[in-house]
Amino acid sequence: MTPILEMRNVGVTYSAGSLWGKRTFDAVKNMNLQVRAGETVGLVGESGSGKTTTGRLCLGLQKPSTGEVLFRGRTFGAGEKPRLAAVLQHPRTSLNPRLKVGTSIGEPLVIQGAMFDERRDRVADSLHKVGLRPDLAARYPHELSGGQRQRASIARALIGSPEFILFDEPVSALDASVQAQILNLILDLQSELGFAALFISHDFAATRYVASRLMVIKVGEVVDEADSISLFHAADHPYTRALQDASGLLAG
Repeated sequence: MTPILEMRNVGVTYSAGSLWGKRTFDAVKNMNLQVRAGETVGLVGESGSGKTTTGRLCLGLQKPSTGEVLFRGRTFGAGEKPRLAAVLQHPRTSLNPRLKVGTSIGEPLVIQGAMFDERRDRVADSLHKVGLRPDLAARYPHELSGGQRQRASIARALIGSPEFILFDEPVSALDASVQAQILNLILDLQSELGFAALFISHDFAATRYVASRLMVIKVGEVVDEADSISLFHAADHPYTRALQDASGLLAG
């Protein structure tokens, strides 16, 4: 089965400095990744490891310097527009504070040309899918709790029926109890809707909970990869073990 999203030997090189003192550095090196329908792949690493650049590549916001990024076996821009969505760390950045929640959730449908009645019904359905009452569409983001705002952000991601969703640190800004609710929601939604997902985080425990496979990235390069079950034990790679320890997985 063709992967929904695939990276083949992808690299991204940035330049910095003046024309006479220009320096280059590799943000991503030799990245190979496949994400299939109904699967979540986790990408774990510290700040500056290349996670954000990888996420931008997945959404077509960053062009690779080398290699290729494929959606359903075709490069971005070749054929119909990929159905992609993203859920970010801070819902305040994805929900316009000046717009009512329902308006923000329905914005992708405006781009698609959907009429008002259709947008209203699909917003209500999307809110229901994430466990929120439809009447919350009439509120502003500041009137919702942090967990409710993140659910609303997920509802916005779902409204266009995406085949691939990028979850970029989606629970790191939430309380521990709310984190568990959001992680379970992601699992339930994927089981129901079958989308492919990349879950990016520095939190090894959260990533292991939702992902079937984990990739560990360091300084732009994948240094370890394993299924989530095997990572209930101490990993062989020292960097992976350090991330496990930082998430409290090796205590005792």
